Amino acid sequence: VEGIETPVYLQVGPALNGTALRDVTGLVKFGDFENQLAYQDIGTKLNDKVRDTVLSTVDKNMLTGKKITITGAFSLFNTKQYMVVPIALQVGN
Repeated sequence: VEGIETPVYLQVGPALNGTALRDVTGLVKFGDFENQLAYQDIGTKLNDKVRDTVLSTVDKNMLTGKKITITGAFSLFNTKQYMVVPIALQVGN
């Protein structure tokens, strides 16, 4: 919306919170799992994969002031701020 600023936070680890990656795929359904713990575990494993493959190569201390192009996922719990889990991240100048 024009004139309204909404903070966007990029999760860069080491801990990644939430289940946005699991939830946006449309492929992972609660009924596919034995119980809630197993369903939660797949969200954690997806976050771990992002941390190990995408974020492990990013120097987080060098992001300030840089243009960043992000492809990622977020859950819309709070429309006043977005917490994005990146699946791809490009750092420019």
